[in-house]
Amino acid sequence: MYYSFVLPYMTDNNKIQVKKSKLRRTLRFSFYDGIFASIMFGCVQDYFTPFLLLIKGTVVQVGILSAIPNITASILQIFSNRLVQIFKSRKTVFCIFVFLQALTLLACAVIFFIIYAIVPDTVSHCLLLIKQHQIEIFITLVTLYTVFGSIGNPAWASLMSDLIPAHKRGKYFGFRNSILGVLLVLVSLFVGITLRFSPAAYIMQTFVAIFLIASVSRFISWYYLTKMHEPPFAIESTRILPPNIFKNIKTNDFLLFIAF
Repeated sequence: MYYSFVLPYMTDNNKIQVKKSKLRRTLRFSFYDGIFASIMFGCVQDYFTPFLLLIKGTVVQVGILSAIPNITASILQIFSNRLVQIFKSRKTVFCIFVFLQALTLLACAVIFFIIYAIVPDTVSHCLLLIKQHQIEIFITLVTLYTVFGSIGNPAWASLMSDLIPAHKRGKYFGFRNSILGVLLVLVSLFVGITLRFSPAAYIMQTFVAIFLIASVSRFISWYYLTKMHEPPFAIESTRILPPNIFKNIKTNDFLLFIAF
């Protein structure tokens, strides 16, 4: 599901032994979550740009779509630790943002279904206004989709690192990621073939169906995430950035690397 860094939410002294039955059940739910998350990613991850071109996006707008969501997500992800401190639960954090991510895909499906498939352009001034700004709306929704998915990453990774012993993580994630990687490629290939052979008159409806399938898959993924066990943990109160971090940037190779 997620590939990101792990923030130090739990101190070594507070780790507890999770019962084997709970651990097996949680890992099973995590695998199911990964299956439906991979279906979602396969449906939409490589097809945002083609959809933007379909609704008459320009080269500049394609560049914005490629840059803004990832930049915004990278910046806001550093506040994930603070959210865990507020909610006092890693599971709550990633469940909230996975749910919101599913909503953004549902919004894409509903908005473009309404303005293209149901209501003629002349019926509603509001719908005409939405259609005039459809590119900005779409880029905003994709940005929210990316941000919501990114913010939950560290919390999920931290929880999984506490549940799985260090000597078993490689085996578990190796198996999990290999299966899910193949699934993602197959889904993406199927979506591409579907779009390729979809009649031109129905290409918008095809994209709407793809967004809807991706949204439903993410909601199912969210359901399995809510079933996962979260062991007790102690929150370390740490600064997001140490004070005066950039004071010696010119002489610190690591800080120069970050700035680059």
